[in-house]
Amino acid sequence: MFKKALFLIVILVFSIYSCNKGTEIEFVAKGKSKYKIIIPDQAKPKELEAANILKKHLNQISNVTFEIISDVNTSSDYEILIGNTNRDESKSLNEELEKLGDDGFIIKTIEEKLVFVGGTDKGIIYSIYDFLEKYLDCRKYSAEFTVIPKKENIILSLIDDIEIPAFAYRELHFPNPRQDSLYRHWHKLDLKDGKDSWGMFVHTFDDLVQPEKYFNSHPEYFTYLNVLRIPDGQLCLTNPNVFQIVVDGLRERMKENPEALYWSVSQNDTYKSCTCDDCKAMDEKYAGPSGTMLNFVNKVAKEFPEKVISMLAYQYTRSAPKNIKPEKNVNIMFCSIECNRSKPIASDPLSESFRKDAEDWTKLTDNIFMWDYVVQFRNMLSPFPNLRVLQPNIQFFRDHHMKMMFQQGTGGHRSEFFELRQYLIAKLLWNPDVNVDSIMNDFLNGYYGNAAPMIRKYIDSMHDALEKSDGGLGIYGFPYDGINT
Repeated sequence: MFKKALFLIVILVFSIYSCNKGTEIEFVAKGKSKYKIIIPDQAKPKELEAANILKKHLNQISNVTFEIISDVNTSSDYEILIGNTNRDESKSLNEELEKLGDDGFIIKTIEEKLVFVGGTDKGIIYSIYDFLEKYLDCRKYSAEFTVIPKKENIILSLIDDIEIPAFAYRELHFPNPRQDSLYRHWHKLDLKDGKDSWGMFVHTFDDLVQPEKYFNSHPEYFTYLNVLRIPDGQLCLTNPNVFQIVVDGLRERMKENPEALYWSVSQNDTYKSCTCDDCKAMDEKYAGPSGTMLNFVNKVAKEFPEKVISMLAYQYTRSAPKNIKPEKNVNIMFCSIECNRSKPIASDPLSESFRKDAEDWTKLTDNIFMWDYVVQFRNMLSPFPNLRVLQPNIQFFRDHHMKMMFQQGTGGHRSEFFELRQYLIAKLLWNPDVNVDSIMNDFLNGYYGNAAPMIRKYIDSMHDALEKSDGGLGIYGFPYDGINT
């Protein structure tokens, strides 16, 4: 009887051990690890960078130094595979690579090995930061505040993650993303560089045809308005000489900056479009000034088929034209400057015309750069309770197949809750369906510590009051606007 009981105990222990072995990886045990980081023999710069990021953070967490070696070394059971290595575990994911695009990635445990593969651009780097945050409890709440927990033991459950961003391009116009490359990489953000580089960026008419150079001798190049030509409006887009000056100027600039892919040919930051007879006739042909603009930009784009020519759909050109479509290499920069920020765009009666314009443009093209606004500009430190509309608005842009996102915040200036706002938006630009409430609580607890419950109560009180008032929230409003609601 005793022998039978002992036998059953041994079988049970063995079964438990086998079960745990199949569902967990003992990555670090009591400050020691069997693992090494494996990179391809001819590692790409980003693969090597990813390996070093992982090595650095694992050392900070566990005080273990993980060796980085080439895949020409003999394989072992205990390997962390970074990128396109020659190991079978890496090769087994090759069929998935096309799905990843530029920035997507896969993190997967295969037997005892941990495998990272990424898309063609920064995917492999993003995979490391995602792993650190999701599985090792690291956080980068701001450029100045990073949480790296200390762990003597690291036990990993089975991992089978594939991450593909909702937007191919994700830019946040806030202090940390603009000024700190580590913050950008951690939060998977872009900054108009590398494959996304711009030669000229928005409101370029004055640079392309300079009034101080041309207006006195050729006023016909500029806006005709109220029986006069004016230098501080737009260009006369039906004048053939204007077209030639723009094309010649772009050609010279492209020689100086051949790596830049995107070039903006776009209206100045004002209204005052040209109303000469030829421009008026073209406006009528295409159902508005946006058609006249698109006709001009299409012609420019045909001169530069290897580049992307971007135009603004902004203010007087926001509505989509009729009887004309953008060329394949034309990018539409669609702007939400007029929208109310107290309610989601998808349901707000005040945003009805914006919704129509969005739907009309997306019927014409899927090459849309969405320019959204998420702060109040008159007083950047005053309360601006728009946090509850961030997610539904970004979901609206995603659902309308807008591939590129630019969220205009305060640039290099600090503003009300900018650390929280930039953190939330960064998460949403990668995955618009994340649990915002959970992310906000995690941020508040990590960043503010014991003050978090009071901060959360303050945030909720502001938003509840705005919703109860049924008032609006504009980016050019005043701090005292709420008094009247």
